[in-house]
Amino acid sequence: MKRFFIACLLVIFTTSLIAFLLTAVSSLFDGFSTINFAVLVATIAGAVSVVIVVVWVAPIYLILVKRNVVGLGWYILLSLVPSLAFPVFYSMWAEIDFEATIFASCLISGTASALVFWYVAVRNQ
Repeated sequence: MKRFFIACLLVIFTTSLIAFLLTAVSSLFDGFSTINFAVLVATIAGAVSVVIVVVWVAPIYLILVKRNVVGLGWYILLSLVPSLAFPVFYSMWAEIDFEATIFASCLISGTASALVFWYVAVRNQ
């Protein structure tokens, strides 16, 4: 259970870090975003990640452990659900259109977080 808790914390950190890096890199090319905006995006990504860890990751992890599923592919596949659901639900709530880069950013963040989670919590079970 200790490894699960550490993996959850690392998932939140990974999501925030990737959101910060992607926003900071995009600020180099468009001039609209600043480092302050990148920190804001990273904070929001961290908060959303906490909710996703509690609502999605923990129950799915317990189900996969009960069924003795340890394959990395399953964890990546199941990470795509919240990675794709977040931009869709947020765009409906915020009434804005998302670009493909937002979907790609969420997919990158979700896949990287799944890799980190699997490596810490599942790999050597």
